[in-house]
Amino acid sequence: MAEVTRREPGQFCWPELATTDQPAAKAFYTSIFGWTTEDMPIGLGATYTMLKLRGLEVGAIYEQGKEEAGRDVPPHWNVYVSVVSADETAARARQLGAKVAAEPFDVTDAGRMAVVQDPSGASVCLWQGRRHMGARIVDEPGAMCWCELATTDPAPAPTSAASRS
Repeated sequence: MAEVTRREPGQFCWPELATTDQPAAKAFYTSIFGWTTEDMPIGLGATYTMLKLRGLEVGAIYEQGKEEAGRDVPPHWNVYVSVVSADETAARARQLGAKVAAEPFDVTDAGRMAVVQDPSGASVCLWQGRRHMGARIVDEPGAMCWCELATTDPAPAPTSAASRS
């Protein structure tokens, strides 16, 4: 069992699915990976579904917002990187040529996040964990084990050292 009890800055720490059909996605992924779910209301009739393996969080699913759907953004997985400070890392990413797509903000008492787009246009979420550190199980069947950037222009893409703020 690869249970995680703490995170180092620069580690991938959380996957979440933004989907246009949350009930269908829950049914699909739970049947494939054996996950259980815990629905958490997040306001305005929306629900954030925690995905669990052996009772520990491994990821989440949420209904994609109308603003993304209005821009024809397809359903997608978001990946989060653990950082010491979402504010400082977002500022550093901007200095290195990134676009800050979502300025740092608090996610209740769970943590603080931001979304940045590297110079090649790829997005990654920054996570400054507080109550929620991220996935509690990794590197085993049914849990996150690999994240990579697929790009047509690797030259401007950042190295992992840039995410260690």
